[in-house]
Amino acid sequence: MKPGDKLELIAGDLAYGAAAVCRGPDGMVVFVPGLAPGDRALVVIERVRSNHANGRTLEIRAPGPDRVTAPCPAYGTCGGCQWMHVSLAAQRSARERIVGRFLEGFMAVNPLGPIRFAGDGWAYRNRLILPVRAGSGGFRAGFYRAGSHDIVGIESCAVQRPELWEAARTALELLRSAGASGYDEGTGAGWLRHLYIRLGAGTGELGVVLVTTDTEFPQSTAFARELMNRLPKVVGVLRNVNAARTNVILGPRTSTLAGRGWIAEEIGGLRFRASLPAFFQANAEVTALLVDQIRKWTASGARGGGVLDLYCGVGILGISAAAAAGAERLAGVEESDSAVADAEANAALIPGTKSSFEAGCVEDVLPRMPDSGRFDTVIADPPRKGLVPDAMKAVLRLPARRFICVSCDPATLARDLKLLVAGGWKVREAVPFDMFPQTYHVETAVLLER
Repeated sequence: MKPGDKLELIAGDLAYGAAAVCRGPDGMVVFVPGLAPGDRALVVIERVRSNHANGRTLEIRAPGPDRVTAPCPAYGTCGGCQWMHVSLAAQRSARERIVGRFLEGFMAVNPLGPIRFAGDGWAYRNRLILPVRAGSGGFRAGFYRAGSHDIVGIESCAVQRPELWEAARTALELLRSAGASGYDEGTGAGWLRHLYIRLGAGTGELGVVLVTTDTEFPQSTAFARELMNRLPKVVGVLRNVNAARTNVILGPRTSTLAGRGWIAEEIGGLRFRASLPAFFQANAEVTALLVDQIRKWTASGARGGGVLDLYCGVGILGISAAAAAGAERLAGVEESDSAVADAEANAALIPGTKSSFEAGCVEDVLPRMPDSGRFDTVIADPPRKGLVPDAMKAVLRLPARRFICVSCDPATLARDLKLLVAGGWKVREAVPFDMFPQTYHVETAVLLER
């Protein structure tokens, strides 16, 4: 097999990523994006490595039983979804198998739990981020084309909540009328870099953030007030300043243009506040299932033990666990100052539990916590890269009886579990969650005990 070869291949299972797994005539694995299980396709080989090859579909000659028609006109151009051409049932089965393969060595005694899911896989995302760039009429807004920073102009998205798009269309109309200029990545000129909108799915509250350069725009306050007049569900409009030539969306400075800087959300019977820039799970219905699972794990242990919540965000997992366990103490560590303020306010939901939260990186804060050994349960929900080495070292020193790890990347999760098991922990249960339908991503929660 060599680059340029054209082969007729049959797609097998979905891999963790955008591709399906095929087998070449010599048995070599060929990863081909855009195929569904069972598809028979003409594929051109683009790259050959020692143990696999990569190909591109030229023609689907016979669709497999799990291929469906993607309802989004931008699918295949926009890079946001990768599995929209695959039936939802096949997506969920593939996620189960993917997590099972990554965790196979840790689940010898207790099998992987079935994937938990909610809804029909559409209109679930509660956050919308639209890149804005210089263009005719002042700016262009849309999503990035796959693998690039070219803007694909779209006016709706099948996986976003429709309330977000109503707010986006109104905001863009008002900004264009006010003469706002879009950001130019080449020169750094322009004012508006991103339009960022958050929805409290359980409350209907909306919050809007204008991510801008440090150039002043005198009409910004008038825009914010008019947007809130037109859309009563918008409870706050913020401006976030990002003056750096970077791909990072949010900058270090945020100010309120109108209303308040947070929205309310209801998850699992509890009401939380979430600052607009703070991290919050994208799928409220599945987050409620995740919260319920963590409550079951923590309620089954000894009552009264403390809960330590690492990468706590606005505190939803730690607060839910502490309430279920009747914890005497709750502590949290989170890098975002605004999220820490939210967590402190949200912890009032569990009267009788002494709580404290500290802003900073886990690897910096945890080693110097004077009472880190007093917690019966530790929860960690790190970003996609997982526990960095210094954070892992600090976690391994904790004498807690129970550790709950939540991960959005099964590869880094498996890496972290290997270190945790070597450090004296044992995996008791693992459950995947279909947090991100139509994409290859999967959320997994794992319970470990000493």
